[in-house]
Amino acid sequence: MVTCDMNRFQGFFQICANCCIPASIENVIRYHGGDFPQREFLDKFLKKYRMTDLHFTKVKEFLDCDVNFNKYFTCDHKTKEHHKNFDGLLAYFHECISKDLPVIVALNQKTQDGVNKHVVTVHYIEGDKISYFDSDPKSDGFNNFKQKHDFVKLLSENLGTLVIKRK
Repeated sequence: MVTCDMNRFQGFFQICANCCIPASIENVIRYHGGDFPQREFLDKFLKKYRMTDLHFTKVKEFLDCDVNFNKYFTCDHKTKEHHKNFDGLLAYFHECISKDLPVIVALNQKTQDGVNKHVVTVHYIEGDKISYFDSDPKSDGFNNFKQKHDFVKLLSENLGTLVIKRK
């Protein structure tokens, strides 16, 4: 079993429908003892980008340039090419979580309107189970356990991960 210290994970839910990335970033930064509320993140991000730019590549670019963020934290973005396959992704989850680093990951979430992109934070792996925090207020928050073979079905075709670390 590999797990992050769940006593430090506060689990804030997203403040708007498309705010799963800002909520996940707020949760991970607070996990590491920092403070970057999702409203502040979103306000700053939207001064430089459009809402349609809210994806891992632009988020990393934004965080790398944000003085308040990069003074204390670093952000690592990996793409599908880095992970190569699901086994590579699982190995990356194990590596990060064993270093007390929750992993933000992109998923496909089926909705009534079709498939939507969504982001969750993986914080626990044991045997064949993966657990993650879902910031959607309609979700169960921490009560998300999936078998690995079910989790792989949720992964976005634009698979990417984001890991935030304290400097």
